[in-house]
Amino acid sequence: TSLSHVTNDAARRRMKANLFHRCLQFILKPIIEPGINGISMRSGNGIEYSCHPIFAIHVGDYPEQCEVTCVPCGSCPTCFTTKGHLGEWVPDWIKNPPLYDLGMILDVMDNPFQENWPQRCKNAGLRPVFNPYWKDLPFADPFLSITPDILHQQYQGILKHVILWLKKIYGSAEIDARASRLPPNHHIRIFKNGFCSLSRLTGREHADICRIILGIIIDIPIKKQPTRSTSQIIRAVRALLDFAYLAQYPVHSTHTLNQMMDALGQFHENKDVFIELG
Repeated sequence: TSLSHVTNDAARRRMKANLFHRCLQFILKPIIEPGINGISMRSGNGIEYSCHPIFAIHVGDYPEQCEVTCVPCGSCPTCFTTKGHLGEWVPDWIKNPPLYDLGMILDVMDNPFQENWPQRCKNAGLRPVFNPYWKDLPFADPFLSITPDILHQQYQGILKHVILWLKKIYGSAEIDARASRLPPNHHIRIFKNGFCSLSRLTGREHADICRIILGIIIDIPIKKQPTRSTSQIIRAVRALLDFAYLAQYPVHSTHTLNQMMDALGQFHENKDVFIELG
């Protein structure tokens, strides 16, 4: 339900958040007891094991992650990065903001009937949610359950915006013309009418665009400043593509993590060009 009968926006948002958590609390209640004491389950080879089903991972886009962890939209769902600072570049991991402490969070949210409870939640960087669904789940930490999501965070969260910026910089007509003229090749999707006019792109379509976008824009002159160098744009786009592909590795080492940090740093060094070009 959208609770459209509630006319006050703040009250409606709070009611929807509480309704969401109450529903999930009802759905996940059956795993509390077996999560603590175990439940006998038979494997494929016929042997019975004592298994403990627990809530471990939440898969969702950014608004859903904020809903689950009870943090305000615009904040980080895993650490104390405050609203308005998510895009800042922190090259030194040691200086990253600390992760949320579940014990402290539970202490703040434990007594909703106390005076100034909404203000206490706000001071802790939380939304005042009455009894979040993960509160009584055994061994569950919602802030550690948030996982990287290639579809929502990379393709639809970052590269979707990059494609929009490139359309404004170079013009949709030239990008579509080049996309439609690509020669057929293995694992390359040909967009016969281009892709700039497409809406509601799937993850597969975003991945197909990422395979060709760098080759398409490599020597297009900027629409409003045709004499300006495009090297900064190329470096920024390439860095984000490198990061997106490295992020999809099934296994990481210190070397590949450093490569991801280098790619991210390369983007931040060149990202001002998008602001300069409007």
